[in-house]
Amino acid sequence: SQGMTVTRLPQTVDEFINLNSSKAPFNNILARQAVEYATNSASLVKNLYRGSGYSLIQSESAPGQNFPVKTNKYFLGYNLKKAQSLVQQLGGLTVNLSTTTNSAFWINEVQAIATMWEAAGIHVNIQDYSLQQMLGITFAGTWQAIDENWGPSVNPTINDGQFFKGGAVFSGTNDPTLNGLLNQSSGYNNPTVLAKVYGQIANLMNQKVYAVWMYAKNAFDVSTRVLVTNGGLSHSLLFVQWENLAI
Repeated sequence: SQGMTVTRLPQTVDEFINLNSSKAPFNNILARQAVEYATNSASLVKNLYRGSGYSLIQSESAPGQNFPVKTNKYFLGYNLKKAQSLVQQLGGLTVNLSTTTNSAFWINEVQAIATMWEAAGIHVNIQDYSLQQMLGITFAGTWQAIDENWGPSVNPTINDGQFFKGGAVFSGTNDPTLNGLLNQSSGYNNPTVLAKVYGQIANLMNQKVYAVWMYAKNAFDVSTRVLVTNGGLSHSLLFVQWENLAI
């Protein structure tokens, strides 16, 4: 009735917990395995997002992206007893868990994750930061675990390198083998070859547990024929500031 069209897009947004494997405690693979075993993604979707239709994922590829990896033999999944055993083996585990922003969505989700991890004996310090604060610890490389997402790009190569390639802004990973695979994924356009490369990336990332994959969700496109500008589209601007646009 307002002249607006809402289009539900495919599930191209991955929700995951990025782990900084370059620093303690996640430079120890046992700690990374512990938090993955402690994360019950099915419960998260069922209880926080009932009726959403969100899909559980086992790799960096969402169902709506090119060459998705639906299941992976190296994906650990939820196992509370194994998580508890690993925490005991480590002599305890304390984790700083950050949000992408301090909005209600991220705070609710990170609190749910913290509750799951604490059931495994993991002590969790929630850092419900603003986006500016989160970017600060990201650029400084002082973060440990961040609940975040990527998308809604159809091509996962647009996202992968930013989060998992050595030296990338949002990456806490620097694995030469993974770097090579990510370079390959950006260099090919043959679908058969790309599907194979993405399979290898999924295998390696799950074997090393560089992230905790949770679920994929839909993005929505909202369009209208009427765009009201508030001075934000001047040709002299270097970039568009979204607060200067209104529908």
